[in-house]
Amino acid sequence: MNRFLFGLLWLTFHVAVLQSADPTTVVRWKTHQLSTQFFSEGATVGDFNRDGIADVASGPFWYEGPDFKAPHRFYAQDAFDPHGYSNNFFAYTDDFNKDGWDDILIFGFPGKDASWFENPKGQDRFWPRHKVLDVVENESPTFADLNGDGSREIVCSSGGFFGYAEVNRDDPTAPWKFHKISDQSAGGRFTHGLGVGDVDGDGRMDLLEKSGWWKQPSSLDGDPVWKKHSFEFAPGRGSAQMFAYDVDGDGDQDVITALDAHGYGLVWYEQLDKAADGTASPKFEKHTIVGSKASDSPFGVLFSQLHAIDLVDVNGDGLKDIVTGKRWWAHGPRGDAAPNDPAVLYWFELTRPGGGDGDVVWVPHPIDDASGVGTDVRVADLNGDDAVDVIVGNKLGTFVSLQQRQATDAATQARQQPRPLSMNARSASDGLPTNEGLSPADAAAAMTVPEGFRVQLAAGEPMVHQPIAMTFDARGRLWIAEAHTYPVRAAEGEGKDKIIILEDIDGDGVFDKRKVFAEGLNLVSGLEVGFGGVWVGAAPYLMFIPDRDGDDKPDSEPQILLDGFGYQDTHETLNAFIWGPDGWLYGCHGVFTHSKVGKPGTPEDQRTPMNCAVWRYHPTRHEFDIFARGTSNPWGVDFNEHGQAMITACVIPHMFHMIQGGRYQRQGGQHFNPYVYDDIKTIADHAHYAGNIRDHAWWGRDAAADQTDTNAAGGGHAHCGAMIYLADNWPAQYRGSIFMANIHGNRINNDILRRNGSGYIASHGADVLFANDRWFRAINMKYGPDGSVYMIDWYDKNACHRRDTEVWDRTNGRVYRVAFGGTDLPRPTFHDASLLELATAHRSTNEHHVRTSRRLLQERFAADPGLASSPEGAKAIGLLREQAFGSDSVEDRLRAIWTLHAVQQLTEADTIALLDERGHRSEYLRGWAIQLALEDLEVSDSLLQRFSEMARSEQSALVRLYLASALQRLPLQQRWEIAAGLVSHGEDAQDHNLPNLIWYGIEPLVPHDTTRALALAKETRIPKVRQFIYRRAAADVDSIGPLLAELGKTDDKAMQGTILNEVVAAIKSQGRLKMPAGWPAVYAKLSASEDAKIREQSQLITVKFGDVSIFPVLREIAANPKASLPQRTSALDALLTGKDQALVPTLVGLLDDQTLRGKAIRGLARYSDDTIADELLQRYPALDSDLRSDAVATLAARTAWADRLIDAVAAGKVDRQELSAATIHQIQLLGDAKLLEKVQQTWGTIRSMSADKKQHIAAWKQRLTPEVLSKADRSHGRLVYDNTCGKCHRLFGSGGQIGPDITGSNRADLDYTLLNILDPNALVGRDYQTTMVVTLDGRVINGLLKEENESAIVLQTANERLVIDRDDIDTRQLAETSMMPEGQLDQMKPDEARDLIAYLASATQVPLPGEGPFLDEKTGRVAGAMEGESLRVIEKSAGTTRGQQMGAFKADRWSGNDHLWWTGAKPGDTLTLNLPVEKAGEYDVFVAMTKARDYAIVDFAINGVAVPGKHDLYHGAEVISTGPVSLGRHRLNQGDNTLQVSIVGSHPDAVKGFMFGLDYVYLSDKEISE
Repeated sequence: MNRFLFGLLWLTFHVAVLQSADPTTVVRWKTHQLSTQFFSEGATVGDFNRDGIADVASGPFWYEGPDFKAPHRFYAQDAFDPHGYSNNFFAYTDDFNKDGWDDILIFGFPGKDASWFENPKGQDRFWPRHKVLDVVENESPTFADLNGDGSREIVCSSGGFFGYAEVNRDDPTAPWKFHKISDQSAGGRFTHGLGVGDVDGDGRMDLLEKSGWWKQPSSLDGDPVWKKHSFEFAPGRGSAQMFAYDVDGDGDQDVITALDAHGYGLVWYEQLDKAADGTASPKFEKHTIVGSKASDSPFGVLFSQLHAIDLVDVNGDGLKDIVTGKRWWAHGPRGDAAPNDPAVLYWFELTRPGGGDGDVVWVPHPIDDASGVGTDVRVADLNGDDAVDVIVGNKLGTFVSLQQRQATDAATQARQQPRPLSMNARSASDGLPTNEGLSPADAAAAMTVPEGFRVQLAAGEPMVHQPIAMTFDARGRLWIAEAHTYPVRAAEGEGKDKIIILEDIDGDGVFDKRKVFAEGLNLVSGLEVGFGGVWVGAAPYLMFIPDRDGDDKPDSEPQILLDGFGYQDTHETLNAFIWGPDGWLYGCHGVFTHSKVGKPGTPEDQRTPMNCAVWRYHPTRHEFDIFARGTSNPWGVDFNEHGQAMITACVIPHMFHMIQGGRYQRQGGQHFNPYVYDDIKTIADHAHYAGNIRDHAWWGRDAAADQTDTNAAGGGHAHCGAMIYLADNWPAQYRGSIFMANIHGNRINNDILRRNGSGYIASHGADVLFANDRWFRAINMKYGPDGSVYMIDWYDKNACHRRDTEVWDRTNGRVYRVAFGGTDLPRPTFHDASLLELATAHRSTNEHHVRTSRRLLQERFAADPGLASSPEGAKAIGLLREQAFGSDSVEDRLRAIWTLHAVQQLTEADTIALLDERGHRSEYLRGWAIQLALEDLEVSDSLLQRFSEMARSEQSALVRLYLASALQRLPLQQRWEIAAGLVSHGEDAQDHNLPNLIWYGIEPLVPHDTTRALALAKETRIPKVRQFIYRRAAADVDSIGPLLAELGKTDDKAMQGTILNEVVAAIKSQGRLKMPAGWPAVYAKLSASEDAKIREQSQLITVKFGDVSIFPVLREIAANPKASLPQRTSALDALLTGKDQALVPTLVGLLDDQTLRGKAIRGLARYSDDTIADELLQRYPALDSDLRSDAVATLAARTAWADRLIDAVAAGKVDRQELSAATIHQIQLLGDAKLLEKVQQTWGTIRSMSADKKQHIAAWKQRLTPEVLSKADRSHGRLVYDNTCGKCHRLFGSGGQIGPDITGSNRADLDYTLLNILDPNALVGRDYQTTMVVTLDGRVINGLLKEENESAIVLQTANERLVIDRDDIDTRQLAETSMMPEGQLDQMKPDEARDLIAYLASATQVPLPGEGPFLDEKTGRVAGAMEGESLRVIEKSAGTTRGQQMGAFKADRWSGNDHLWWTGAKPGDTLTLNLPVEKAGEYDVFVAMTKARDYAIVDFAINGVAVPGKHDLYHGAEVISTGPVSLGRHRLNQGDNTLQVSIVGSHPDAVKGFMFGLDYVYLSDKEISE
């Protein structure tokens, strides 16, 4: 069925439900966990004690109904390790000996036996075991009536034959005879896929298997071989249980099966033609229910490893439904498809919405997301309510999911009903929105949302302007902060910001009343209400504006609670305020704003430094805390129903799960703790843009870019706001997922959060709203008291932060309301609710009610300490305790637990009780018990002991995560045992969070007790923790000795290599170190190693310790051209590190060695030998451009040498143009007046920008008119850039990394560019202030401070990274100026300046002069290119490759009229080509490809390193060439290199051919200079 027809049918059905006035029934489920241990992969049901109540059996236990809390062991077996396998894969119930008592049949591990256990008739003892079949093969055997005799048989394969084993009726305890029905083609014991059903409708059961079905003959006498009808139902590894059933109601039997039990896919095969005589095979057509990607399913459902399926009528409508789910850790935590994804359990409802034959929709209904299936899943009515339940045994334990049918109204049923993808929101246009500058009402009307949703304009200008923050109060009113002062903080007392209150008086969703609460505020960015006032973020302050009487008028001037919040970047200030579940006020903070936070008057050294972070503040204890550090510019944080914090971010990946104490990937700068070593990365498995950020960002432009791929991916990289929907107006499928505004995409993105290991993965959900308006700039959104969602819209033509105050439109501002169904919704208020009413509200389905009630209870209990002992207070506490410790819902329990904590009514006894929880989802209870117990940073001895035990025994990775987080809040001495337990879990070695978070807690232990830390390193099963312990020990002067002693004790080369790697990593940025007493003996041992790397690393270490005895040997190695380059480089590095005073002759000799010439030139700068300048200048003419830059930098480091350099310029031996403005700036720092006079005479005027800056900039602007710039040669401009700006800055992925990456700057604005070039000191970020050092021997070094430790500082200069011993520093000064010199354009020729400015404004990269490949008109080829069809194919995962003549395609030209054509691939497939390179070096890599209507989206990797960006090769009209496309600059090896092409998808309009054509590869040589 096509997608349109499906959507029409389903929409008709869905609307009928919405319009129906009759009560409907909703199926809900309640899952109970009977065991947390792994005993089996299956379960069964029977009345094992004959009490008339169903019991459950799983593994060696049967659980007594109706509550299944009493386990009875019926055979001996310990629990299995989930990394391995059990000996119990399937279980069935029958009375085999006809004694009236249910027995249990068990199939063991594939290839093992089948045995039944005889019920001892109520006796409390092990049940006798009877082995009845020696070998049961296939991973989906069954117990069913295959032969039609009324009794069930074991149906399986055995010895390679399909067949069945009948019960021995004479003696069921004796072996059962196996009847072969096939030839020996059944496969081995691990073959997947088997079922029983009447495929051809002849009344006899047939056998289904993955490659066809075996027709049962009319007679089974003599055990005939059944006829096989071949059909690939499940190609590859095979499926699970298979069924024959009339799915579409047309009278014939269709087939239902999984596609891959360890991969993806659930399908049904429609039987098309049934042969009347049964001789011909029927034909089948496949219909996908669940595919390999979300879009394969009509409902977007995706999960892997459907290893168990049952077919049963779940909802009692007479149609059979599918019950299946994910088998978790089938082969452990790695290897299979998504093994760590949530163990989901689903039932797929069979519906026929068209009413007639052939119309089929399988509607997916989740049952649970933390149980899954095993190799089997059992469905039975356990409690006699005529509704079937689901029973599962697997590696997570044993589970029972009880069905609960509830009558409800049509509106509620519609919210619970799964929604197909066809009902999702759709953009009104394929590309950029066409609307802009709309009125508020028109803007709301232009928005598109999913079917059944409505958008209202809740408020617009003039009621609201510049909304920057929002929150609801207990009366249901919306508070908004209006940011009129942004983007520049006003002078004190001149702020223009306001806080307003909007009220919807008549409850129609539109605000009727506006009230100004406060005005005259300055740079407001954050807002919350509570505790008798308003909490306001307005850097540098966190303020509280009291309104104790609630009259909406401030009681006083704002109270400054904290100050020191930075505002260097005014769109990265404190923001996104929200009350956390633990009773703290949470907020975000950006990376390029630097704060030092404290209460007013706090000394500088007692303040908390902060840039990118999530922070929190306690409203009654007035404590400030950094919850987690890192990310970029987060402007949204929210908590899910389990209290897990999620934030949205910009530029870097957009989604992070924030764990207390975590350190996260940063957009820029360094972590405050230099020993973090590694940080936690994003949880997003996708990006909301395609290609590179620069392709769509407002970088180098002042308008949106029409990027089709980025539009399809989600709209762009910039996000604002975060809302995890936990209310009850929107459909249930949205609950628990996170929403964020996409600034460039003019829409609201949705990410689906699913558990993975200790944390989460965020996958791309369907965008929930398209504004269809280029000016839409949503800042945040919140669900309100009515359950609908309100969002504030800044509404401006500008999308990016601009400090220019004139570019912002101050007249706009909107609030929208997005609701499902009707707009008249109940909106309870809580401001005058009683304590009991507030406690009762904790069971609301709208989390807004719960959060508001929690805040009010916390507020009231804090204001009146005696309230808890009052009658009403005690009743309220009692209700909360009943919910916290008596509810079946973990989510409800958490709500009450958090509130009990907030009102200080959670005791240590409660904590212990929570730590004892072992029910379904109880991991969240245990985890939060740990976090809350440590809020005051103290823990009792009994709890500490308990935490230590849990660290070793706890099965949940999430709870181990809480324990790892807790380490940082414990005194050092109390951490050891918990740490030891945590590092014993080898299964956590690849976890997203745990290795790093454990390390953050262990790090300070290393210098505290190095011996114990090294012992911990030996014990750990997490390699990263071991490595970091070694590195941290090496970084400390008192710890490195014990570490090296351990190194000396081991003979294991792998361990030696591990320790040495970490020692080198730690000491590379340090100065001279004190040699530990035992090092000489260790060095003697290591220097004799057969492993060259061990020897080289040992040499570097011994040099750091001041051992000069090896210098002669190292000099010989460095100077020896026959030694390997790595050996020579390592030796030279060691000599330079050790400052070998006899090295100058060697370095001078290396000036003639092409391989080490660059390193020698840079190394000579460290020595003050008078001959060095002459040696460099003598060889200067023979140096290439890069080496000349190094030589000039070395010569400019000392006064005498710089004097010789200027003389050489005057004499014409050095080109004046090769002295950049940066070089002249360096010479200025030497401070020699005579030398500067020479410079003025020889090089030119050294302009000091002062009062004439504006005039100077204006003069340049007059020169660089649009007409002049239109004649610019941008390729030449790139060459000028490489020789000037590119020494320090990156643009389009090329250039230095000293200054900021300017790709993202506003380069298209000529004013901006001229200001930054001509007056770079106008605004200098603190990360780019230079440090000038003068060494004791007179060398002047100017650079950026990158690192600092006890023995050295690390400066990044224009051409190298230098480690400078503190003992060698004469003076050190932090400059207020930029490292970038002023007036660079003044020294350029007019065409150079013109071309540079034009290049800087480019939106994309351009080739260097003569470098870009071009098609020679005479030869018809690109000279020097590697033709695609000539490249050797190393491997391909699918499809075919061959050359294809392109002469017939007249719309474009191809080199040699040919290309390499790859067909037959699908998304995920790869093609690897060999790139032969004659000489190692750095190359700009260009590829030319083919574009056509059936071509794919591809990405590339070179030598295994991914190339940023995707390339959409769709072109609808004609077949054309892309022309040369830059893949960036790459280091290539001599000889063979690899170019890997990956198919990642296709354009929405493309024919799904997924083809790829490669015309040629072109390399532009950049020879390595060292």
